[in-house]
Amino acid sequence: MYRLPKYGCPKRMLNGPCGGGSRGICEVDDRRCVWVEAYIKALERQRTHIFEYPLLDAGFQVVDHEPGPREPRSTLMKMIVGDMKPLIYEVELSPEGSLDGVADTIRRVTEAGFDAVTMTDSPLGASGTDPLAPAAVARFMLGVETAVHVTCRDRSRSALVSWLLAVAGLGVGNVIVSTGDWPLLHGDNRWGIHPVFDLDSARLVYLARLITDLHVDHLGRRLSGEPFFHVGVVANPYFDPLELEVLRLLKKQRAGAEFVITQPIYTVNAFLRLVHAARERGVETPFIASLAPLKSYRHAVYLAERVGVEIPEDYREGLKRNEVDGNIWSYNVEYMKKLTEALAALEEVSGILFITHGIHGGIADLAIDYAREASRILK
Repeated sequence: MYRLPKYGCPKRMLNGPCGGGSRGICEVDDRRCVWVEAYIKALERQRTHIFEYPLLDAGFQVVDHEPGPREPRSTLMKMIVGDMKPLIYEVELSPEGSLDGVADTIRRVTEAGFDAVTMTDSPLGASGTDPLAPAAVARFMLGVETAVHVTCRDRSRSALVSWLLAVAGLGVGNVIVSTGDWPLLHGDNRWGIHPVFDLDSARLVYLARLITDLHVDHLGRRLSGEPFFHVGVVANPYFDPLELEVLRLLKKQRAGAEFVITQPIYTVNAFLRLVHAARERGVETPFIASLAPLKSYRHAVYLAERVGVEIPEDYREGLKRNEVDGNIWSYNVEYMKKLTEALAALEEVSGILFITHGIHGGIADLAIDYAREASRILK
């Protein structure tokens, strides 16, 4: 009997690696990812089929649901499947948790050409404002199409059911599921804090589809009303081995995922390599490409050399040159516009997500400059 390494993984993943590590190294304690090791052994024995189907634990009493494609109900999902290639902006809340200026930022970027906004869920495991608050601002105050991120970190499945019911109750039509970052990187546990990972992303996707398809929770208990939202997931184009990331996507699709958002890309090839590998394995969900300006040449070098992100040399050199000249943001905007134009010509691209993570201050102006041209390109 081949044993999957649930109990060797710090996050207790049941459906493969979390995606947070790089180059086969665990993000928590710098050891080899147990899932990568398990995949290599399965590959040697020609038994990679054991990675193709989502696994549930004993906490799920409803195990026979087979989620499939659904008629799009949200504006965003209609655009994605209707080949309209939406332009989406990721709103990152300030660490202080203040909502001041959020409404103004959302208003400005949507007026500039963004079709929808997303709200992050405590990136890097840092505590922050729950994304439901700005989602409510976007939905009710501004009437803006919204997708809200949800991670498995520090929530039991019962808490996740309650949270997802709140999403549906607010009328937010889309959620983006991910496992979530380990909040104490590199095993630093000096305060005795232990993160909770009751579910992984595949099981959370399945739970979301139980709620929206059958209107029951993981125990099969009937929920009030008929909650509904579409379910998206994320993918890492740089995960090594890429085949393992693709198999994880296949699991998520079979669990009920309806669209995929990549981590930030800087070349067309990085996007196509992931999508083509996924298509060969039977992943049919639409793919949205993420773009994220980099703050410095040093940041680009770090991502390329330590994380394995494919960053062209000309982009890196452009960052270095424009740092000195003080034009780094205008250079970023021009580079991202050119990349958007190349991506827009591909039938494999179903939308663009523009991310400005960790960049505060005049970030709305940066996004607006990009959107004015990018929205025209995509339309």
